[in-house]
Amino acid sequence: MMKIILMFSLFVISVNYSDAQTRRDSFLYYLENIREVNQPFTLYFKDFSADSYWMYDLLVPYIEKNKTKNAVDYFVVAWSLAYKSQKKDLNKKVLNLLIGGSSSNEINTREHCVLNLKRFEKELFGEEEIKKIKNLLHKPSQDQLFNLILLCGYLDLKSQKKYLKQHYIGSYQPVNYKSYYESNEWAAYLALARMGDRNSITYVIQHYRAEKDLFDKCKIISRHLDYVKRKESLEQLIEIFTGDLEVPPEYPEIKGTPCGQNFIYFLAKSIKNYPYPIKRVYYPEDIEKARAWFATRPKIIINRDIF
Repeated sequence: MMKIILMFSLFVISVNYSDAQTRRDSFLYYLENIREVNQPFTLYFKDFSADSYWMYDLLVPYIEKNKTKNAVDYFVVAWSLAYKSQKKDLNKKVLNLLIGGSSSNEINTREHCVLNLKRFEKELFGEEEIKKIKNLLHKPSQDQLFNLILLCGYLDLKSQKKYLKQHYIGSYQPVNYKSYYESNEWAAYLALARMGDRNSITYVIQHYRAEKDLFDKCKIISRHLDYVKRKESLEQLIEIFTGDLEVPPEYPEIKGTPCGQNFIYFLAKSIKNYPYPIKRVYYPEDIEKARAWFATRPKIIINRDIF
């Protein structure tokens, strides 16, 4: 009997080792042929909980030796490992990888890395990470400043308030391909408002109220007001969400649609005491329930732990 148990145990170990080696070989193949594999990384691999650590160890050399446009593909894999595994020590390592990638000479890599820094929990940003973020912000050649500036607001870097005011408030120069809502000045106002600067909160609210273009107001600036995460900004969104403002006739494909119906996607997450489950898909009945709750003007508790 003992002999049978021993043989079975050896068989299980052998199978597990074989499976692990197969996954390892498959991962290395993926990394070597990352542009040719026509399948997203998260679909190509399933078992992140068991494999994420050795995957990270094998991935890092590919990031270190790739400085070309292909580098962004490896940073996508790194972010996927962090997102899927949800292991804090691994996420901390990936966070620092992305901070490093944010100063890359390759624009696609910079854009991806800077944009995804906001998706990490605040608690992962320690003194060393904060120092690196400040260095990125102050880097003369850094051109992905909009999202870096917003990151400062998310991390509540009050030490940078004076710098933001001196370098970006009043800096806007109209250009043909960029709206004001993509400018560093607007980002600075948003970040300062997020950090509680009263003048900036007032400026952002006034700008929102004065905006005549309903597309900009409800598709772009509304998300910026959600980012601010202040009572005044969220009240503006609630006012439109519970109101009767509709998409105007110049948008015939969606004419008659309530302008603020999509606000539910961020309002539900930004308000801690929202009483209904947060969903990926909201049906008309979900929106009506939410409108009815917000219409009672409850005392909202704001979730500033998310971007």
